[in-house]
Amino acid sequence: MALLKLSVTHCPACGCKLAGSFREMPSTFQPTIQAFDALPPAPTLAPPERGSVDLWLASLTGDSAEFEPLLTDDEKRRANAFHFEVDRKKFIIGRGRLRILLGRYLRCDPATVSIEPGKNLKPRLANSGGKLDFNLSHSGDHVLYAVTSGESVGVDLESIHREGTLPDCAKTICSEEELPRLRRLPSDRLPRALLRLWTAKEAFLKALGTGLHLPPDQLEIPSSITDGSPDSTTLLWLESPEVSGRYRIYPMPECERRIGYSAAVALEQYDPKD
Repeated sequence: MALLKLSVTHCPACGCKLAGSFREMPSTFQPTIQAFDALPPAPTLAPPERGSVDLWLASLTGDSAEFEPLLTDDEKRRANAFHFEVDRKKFIIGRGRLRILLGRYLRCDPATVSIEPGKNLKPRLANSGGKLDFNLSHSGDHVLYAVTSGESVGVDLESIHREGTLPDCAKTICSEEELPRLRRLPSDRLPRALLRLWTAKEAFLKALGTGLHLPPDQLEIPSSITDGSPDSTTLLWLESPEVSGRYRIYPMPECERRIGYSAAVALEQYDPKD
């Protein structure tokens, strides 16, 4: 299988809170992407350093039968609930590979990895003692996994083929400040800008675990993300800037160029005093 690892390292000196507006914080690093044909041959994976995130991009194509034995009875029921066989197979492959990956970090049999609903039903590891957090996103034939050492993380992956549907949704996903700014863009740039905006917001919402219970139009994304910059930044939650200031957004425009997907990660900032 084609597998990519994207590693992002956070500089603790960058952490600061928002106070009602964006404060651009200098970034001394960029996400790095390493390509793998498979997971490393070693039986275990070292947990990410505090303040960093390991991201794994994998294919959802292949034989699902080899992964099905790893799933719990509940996961098998969820798989069988899919109407289309192709979606059932993608769920099995995605869940099976997630279990293999987490089993490497936990040094345990993938079938024994215990995943349970956490805060706001965000999936969490029950047998890591709070030392690992993970998130995943799937789109088309790919799935993106994120693993951190305790910090809350959210990830989103969206095929660029979806971008043509987003202009009709602009009013619901854009804040009052963002909407006129984006509408000033040339018509051929607007769909991609909206896709990048949506991907970044979705990653943040998944990190918080709120999903769409927190309306996307209550979040503001700086123009650097919609312009396609690879630099990390923060977003603004209009009602709770002190909360959004604890998270940093890592856009990955290289994914657009390499595989035709928009991707972003939201990572809770590591405080070395904790």
